[in-house]
Amino acid sequence: MHCVPMGTATSRKVVSTGLGGHHVLVRTDGTTSVAYLYRQGGLRSHRLRMLTRKQILWSYGCLLSLRVTHALGILNTGEDLLSRCMPNEGVKKCFGSLVTSNFILTAAHCFRIQDRPEHVTVEINDGKNTVRRVKNFFVHEKFDPGARKEQGVLVFYDYDVALIQLEGHVVIADTVRPICIPCTTETRDALRLDKNSTCKQQEELLLGDDTVHLSFLTRASVNDDTVNEVLVKDVQAKLGNNRPECIKHALEAPNINTDNVTIPVTENFLCTGGQYPTVDHIACTGDSGGAMFKDYDYRTVQVGVVSWGTKELCQSGGLVNSDASSRDFHINLFKVVPFLKRILGNDNQDDFPPLVFLN
Repeated sequence: MHCVPMGTATSRKVVSTGLGGHHVLVRTDGTTSVAYLYRQGGLRSHRLRMLTRKQILWSYGCLLSLRVTHALGILNTGEDLLSRCMPNEGVKKCFGSLVTSNFILTAAHCFRIQDRPEHVTVEINDGKNTVRRVKNFFVHEKFDPGARKEQGVLVFYDYDVALIQLEGHVVIADTVRPICIPCTTETRDALRLDKNSTCKQQEELLLGDDTVHLSFLTRASVNDDTVNEVLVKDVQAKLGNNRPECIKHALEAPNINTDNVTIPVTENFLCTGGQYPTVDHIACTGDSGGAMFKDYDYRTVQVGVVSWGTKELCQSGGLVNSDASSRDFHINLFKVVPFLKRILGNDNQDDFPPLVFLN
């Protein structure tokens, strides 16, 4: 038996260099590779599913057998650094936001490919740390972390957004209430906009300037006596003419090997960080999936989801300042409204009251 340490995307190429007619074991530090070659985990990515199909069909004619096993290794370091989730013996811990009494909005990369609803729990920060079971979760259909590996991006975070449907509903109270999200009638009314106003008008109102003050949440540092306290981080999103200067620092992130910044950073991302025009806070490990929100006229609206960053300046929460070149990237919710509408606005079911979305 020949043991080959590699991932799915390269195994066919390497195996074809002289291992035909042998039993081959592929050892990889990527659980995705294992799940796809064993046809487990839901096969959400069409590209990976087709690549796996070619791999398996090729192996039938050339190898005596092909097996895959997961091996822990340092090759996951880059992915863990880029994402802002907190690994804990294979379990990912992320923030999320209550967007209706039945749904939590979070980041897609907070889920492992083998996860099922019974593997996921949600802790509600209601003063009692109530733990809720999950009925279902929905990862954006275009989220595909391996989509741009061949273009020099080890982990691609475009469309890094997901919705969690809870079993039952959360009782709304002073300490627990949903946050407004873009392009709904609820947000229109909260912002006191005309009943004929559009989604585009909400975006112009909330994200229309070149620099926009936004906030997101973090836990107090583990070195702090108030470790369970939730703190607010403040940042300036660089938009319009300020965006190119902000996003160019994405090319300095580990495991991004391209000179074209639009490959890792699409138009779906908001960019924060740095020390100009103010010193921004930086996202820490564990902040992933949290709400990037804007306070406007005594109303709070979520406009983004914390996704990934270029540097690991903090591992355990706390209010930590950005350095001159560190940057964080967040999914702009205005760019994923069709996904939100398809799930939260679904009126062909009796499980929950749907939201009403604007045009």
